[in-house]
Amino acid sequence: MKLLRQALVLLGLLLLVGFIFTIDLQEFRSFLQTFSWIRLSELLALTIGLTLINLVLKAWRWKYLVECVTGTSIKLSFAFNSILGGVAASSFIPGRIEFAKPLLLKLEHSTPLEKSFAALIVERALDLLTLLLIPAVTALFFPFHLLASFSVIHLAIVTIAVIVLLVLIVAFPALFSRPLQGICSILPLKQSWRDRLSHFLNQVLQSFQIFRSRKSLLLLLFLSLIANALEVLRFFTILHFFNLTSSFASASFIFTSSLLLGIISTIPGGLGVAEVSASAMLNLLRPGQDAVVKSAVLLERTISYYLLIIWGALVLVFLKKSSPIRTAPNSQSTPFSQNRNTSTK
Repeated sequence: MKLLRQALVLLGLLLLVGFIFTIDLQEFRSFLQTFSWIRLSELLALTIGLTLINLVLKAWRWKYLVECVTGTSIKLSFAFNSILGGVAASSFIPGRIEFAKPLLLKLEHSTPLEKSFAALIVERALDLLTLLLIPAVTALFFPFHLLASFSVIHLAIVTIAVIVLLVLIVAFPALFSRPLQGICSILPLKQSWRDRLSHFLNQVLQSFQIFRSRKSLLLLLFLSLIANALEVLRFFTILHFFNLTSSFASASFIFTSSLLLGIISTIPGGLGVAEVSASAMLNLLRPGQDAVVKSAVLLERTISYYLLIIWGALVLVFLKKSSPIRTAPNSQSTPFSQNRNTSTK
């Protein structure tokens, strides 16, 4: 596993370095000379501000998920630091799987890992759903003659499949519980490990019952969609500054599709893959501006990802225990707990 991780990171770095070295610096300098430092400063201030708001929304979502699924109350500041730590941690693990948030909860609040991991899986499901919904919808407004290059039909099929799967998990958890328990019972593991795995999978299925609450469903979907919309807005702002696109739908499709390709590649953080794929799609819209396209994509990734890796790494290094263990005074009052009690009855 360690060797695979190192190989994938190395491959991503090679892609990124190759991407950077293909930028025509002379052409890029000539382009930048047409703008004033004031406009550049305004661009950086706006895009960094959008990134911070995006992080706050994701922190709020994580705080709500943790309280509903685990019954543990956490501060928004702690959730914010956890999001940053998660970005840094997922940048070194294939498939963008990260363990920082559950481990920080264990460290700071003694929250059982099985519960916090269940909350993390729900969060990942929300991210995947919104990342699929945005390009599936915006593809309708993408230039028709370019759609064949991006397998939009396959994207729509996957999106529908994910939605149906989530609906079935929420509505009929028993359909998945029994088969999963059967699989666990035949795995070549010690009985204690099989029991723990089975208990964890049941915990995950129960965590999805949070969506039975209309309030929780709407709030979590709202936060997820707005957070992703802000990321698209940041990408669109940079593209508009570089005169690369005037269509928010095109920016949405390119941004989310490049992220999905990065996830599919399993290279940690989509390193190199996201840059190359986004540039390739933009070059189809704006041929002959390769240097400007790559520079815009690299600037966006630096603000949205590489700076956050550094910030998140500092959080993981310096974050110490600063708050006592706090559990929700009445965990049954949470939407998740209410749904679980109702289903039990």
